Amino acid sequence: MAIRDSWAVHRERMRLTMVRINVMVRQALYVLALAASMWSANATAQACSDYPNDVIDGLAGDIPPAQLQIDRNCTIRNFPESNSLSTNFSFFTQPGTQFVNTAKRDFGTYEIATQ
Repeated sequence: MAIRDSWAVHRERMRLTMVRINVMVRQALYVLALAASMWSANATAQACSDYPNDVIDGLAGDIPPAQLQIDRNCTIRNFPESNSLSTNFSFFTQPGTQFVNTAKRDFGTYEIATQ
């Protein structure tokens, strides 16, 4: 009888060990998925310097980027409702540096807020 009891204890310990390993693997996969999603989000950002003459023009056929890094002076203009501007702006400045950013309101109102 003692052998069966010790075997049951051993099986329960093994089961608990497997549960712990399962939890750790799931946590590791969650962290990897989170890191991958943050990396892929950064890969899609575009900068003002990526556009000719630092102008993003909706009438010229420019598709509004999902994320735009303001890395220099740039102009954003002519985005009608059919090609609306719903861009997330990130300002990359050094202390004491200011950029002149122009959002012309030919077809709508754009608000650029800084914090």
